[in-house]
Amino acid sequence: MPPASDEYQIRLYTRSRSGDVRMRLAAVREAIATSPYVWEDLAADGVREWVEPSIEDDVLLSAALVSLGTLSAEERPYLGKFVVEEIYEILASAEAEYWHRAVSGRRRH
Repeated sequence: MPPASDEYQIRLYTRSRSGDVRMRLAAVREAIATSPYVWEDLAADGVREWVEPSIEDDVLLSAALVSLGTLSAEERPYLGKFVVEEIYEILASAEAEYWHRAVSGRRRH
């Protein structure tokens, strides 16, 4: 079964639901690495370079996976794509909050 196939990606989704955190994270990282869908909606300049290093961060990857919750049968082949999109949202929110605080702090002075 080729890694890019939907069936293989569904197997990775099943492994990502394991009680063993290391197995979960390994499955998600493999889904991201082998899915043909991961970067199709995040092709904007610099987005991949911004998000890709974060895939190695266990806490961020776990948070993205938990945020996704349970995927429907139709969504499961897209696990890698959805996790990467969630990481992007987490990073974008954190950056927006950082700049909001930075600008708010300047106004007080």
